[in-house]
Amino acid sequence: MQDPLPVAFDPSEHALEEVFRHTPVGVVLTDLHGTILDANHAFCSMIGRDRAEVIGQGAFLFVHPEEVENAAGSITRLREEEVSSVENVRRWIASDGSTITTKVLASTVRAHDGEPICGIAFIENIGDRLEMEKALRESEGRYRRVVEDQTELIVRCMPDGVGTFVNEAYCRYAGAPAEELIGKSFFPHIPEEEQEAIHRKYASLTPEHPVATEEHHAYARETILMAKWPDTVTLPLQAMRIGDLGIVTFAGEAFVELGLEV
Repeated sequence: MQDPLPVAFDPSEHALEEVFRHTPVGVVLTDLHGTILDANHAFCSMIGRDRAEVIGQGAFLFVHPEEVENAAGSITRLREEEVSSVENVRRWIASDGSTITTKVLASTVRAHDGEPICGIAFIENIGDRLEMEKALRESEGRYRRVVEDQTELIVRCMPDGVGTFVNEAYCRYAGAPAEELIGKSFFPHIPEEEQEAIHRKYASLTPEHPVATEEHHAYARETILMAKWPDTVTLPLQAMRIGDLGIVTFAGEAFVELGLEV
């Protein structure tokens, strides 16, 4: 027979203690003035310190010097009940001197009678995510610069032909700004008898076979650029599927390898 639980044992309290200790998000309990009462393993690991080193210390000791004033203001607003919670991006200084960028959600813990008894903060390390977002923005910037410099017509579209990006050369060919072309399908500009073949070609693109080549006619608008062309223009078309982003098509005399930096 299983031993009876101690009279004072509270399963919910024990469960909360386990969550506090083992959640991957940093959790810090402070008094109403910012002195750390307890901190979980995730937070201590984040700043490279033992639990014994942080308990009893003011949280400001580990906050980046440029943000101490702002952090103190947040605690004051919570203590004086100006707000029920605050959320912001906060930098911390780790034991090795490095800066840790986090997202902090802090609020006040109240007793049964409603009186505030301590503060609690949930701290998520977002440094890696910010670096990835920065790298993605830089990659997209390089992609756009390369694409915009091409003389080939380039359009990124969904399988139904609805454009999500067009380069300047494509805009000149179509005789319309990008704002008028994005969100619309280019299939109406292709002779109807040729559309089915292109649909099949797009459908054939897979991660294992991401590139296909096709030639089709396209209706040319009566612009200076197109004045010396016939009513329809034959364009060599190369299409490439890039993950969930859709299909990138290249039309012109040559296909340009872009390194898939989409």
